[in-house]
Parts: sequence; structure tokens; C-alpha cells
Amino acid sequence: MPQGATVVIDFTNVTRSDSAGLALLIEWQKIANKRGKQIIFRNLPDQMTALARAAGLSDLLALATPNNC
Repeated sequence: MPQGATVVIDFTNVTRSDSAGLALLIEWQKIANKRGKQIIFRNLPDQMTALARAAGLSDLLALATPNNC
């Protein structure tokens, strides 16, 4: 994958999540940053989105909004 490429991960079929799942997304984001990639997480379960927002991680995780889907 070329430098600066964007990876989109769609969670449409994921129905449940918890803080361990959020920790995994953070780890993926760290790996992507080291490799010069961007990750966009789409259609996260409401539970995970709420956790990310409460932890102040919305920007770090590049959560998809209606404008960037």
C-alpha cells in the first residue's frame, strides 16, 4: 500500500463492543500512523462510539461522520 494511503474499516456487522475493542482500534491507529497511513472507522456500534467520545478519542480514531462516509 502506498505511503499516505487511507484504510477504511467498516463495522456494519459488529453489534456489540467494549473497551477492549476500543483499545484494539487505538492500537490499529498507532500502527497506521507509524506506516504513514490513515484509518477511517465507519459504522461503529453506538456503544463504541460513545466510549470513544467520552474518552476524547473521536479525532484520534478518525470516526466517520456523514460528511466523510
